[in-house]
Amino acid sequence: MSVIRCGAKIPISRVKLAVSIHFDGSKKPCNSGASIGYGNSNHKKLADNWKDIYSKEFPFRWMKDNFTKNLSQYYGYKYTFTQKGFLVLELGELTCDKQALWLKPRLKELGRLIAYFILKELKTISLSISKNLI
Repeated sequence: MSVIRCGAKIPISRVKLAVSIHFDGSKKPCNSGASIGYGNSNHKKLADNWKDIYSKEFPFRWMKDNFTKNLSQYYGYKYTFTQKGFLVLELGELTCDKQALWLKPRLKELGRLIAYFILKELKTISLSISKNLI
């Protein structure tokens, strides 16, 4: 697995699977939670697979898929061509103190959880090995 880290300038890419990692914010704190976006309805199964994994860890509320225009029409979708799908993962709301305090000490574990998810989706690891990642 290779990782391309980029800011707002996403290069045109052809990849097997794309994941954009985000944290939400809200003018009214604690108004949202974890959420997921995808620009193609064919990617819903992929999104459901992520939610199955992350919902076991994230103890706060989940928003419905593509609950904002920024999720359903994320600008990066038009620059990235994938074989398996492109997801925007909103891992929680940083303007909510409870969520931010939960997220901060878990960032490395969340990175490993995302890597586990990606490798599992790409079928490059077995379930027995993957349990050591999380």
